[in-house]
Amino acid sequence: MPPTAEKTTPVVKRGKVEAADTYLGLASKLLTIFAALSTVTFWAYSTYYIGTLEIRPNKSVEYLTVKIYDERGAESVYHTGRMKVVPGRYQITATADDSTPSMMQADVKFNATTIVPYVVQEKSEPAAEEEESSQKENRRWWQIWKKN
Repeated sequence: MPPTAEKTTPVVKRGKVEAADTYLGLASKLLTIFAALSTVTFWAYSTYYIGTLEIRPNKSVEYLTVKIYDERGAESVYHTGRMKVVPGRYQITATADDSTPSMMQADVKFNATTIVPYVVQEKSEPAAEEEESSQKENRRWWQIWKKN
């Protein structure tokens, strides 16, 4: 019988690999939990960190348009007199029915109702200057000799 070579199995140190696998598994689970908690926190903040802004006209109106601008310049348009907004300072442009727009300012506080009185202004009749400018626009180019 020929001498048989004994097969030796290589010795692998699994201690470091298993430790790294354990640490990476733990890190991925913690990252997943942190992401879930961050999502819930952001949702709760955006849902419940609000104040109420109420526009009260001095007389009953059929149709109300409210444009609000925040400090960053973002514009939001509402067609109601009561809205939920994030606390802060707002510039408000309100128009009721076909009246002239009115500018107002309001500071909305957290979990509070801010009431802004709105005096509905009647739409003014076009002035004589506007009529003259519209007549100038209606002239044809060959009518340059007419009085400006």
